Amino acid sequence: MQDNTTRFFVIGQSYEGPSGHDKTVFSFTVDHRQPGALCNTLAVFKQHNINITKIDSRPSHQHHWHYIFILEVEGHIEDEPLKKAFAELNDYCIDINIIGSYPRSEEI
Repeated sequence: MQDNTTRFFVIGQSYEGPSGHDKTVFSFTVDHRQPGALCNTLAVFKQHNINITKIDSRPSHQHHWHYIFILEVEGHIEDEPLKKAFAELNDYCIDINIIGSYPRSEEI
């Protein structure tokens, strides 16, 4: 597996602020009974020209067919486009949990 990579996060108590080349990770849930709920949520990022770099889903274990989605997007939580996007997400998401923003690493 030549293209295999491992990702590590360093979690700390200090805050450096935006670097200008950041990514933000957050999780959210949608009402799976609403047609297009996930599509509507993801469209918010397109409307604000925010690139989604990774998406994962995990069962929530709260209800059948209820999933937690984890997204990584380009930008810092303090960037204006992300602030506006997160304000709009409240219209589509049951809950949102911002995990954090961090500087992007260099491509290996």
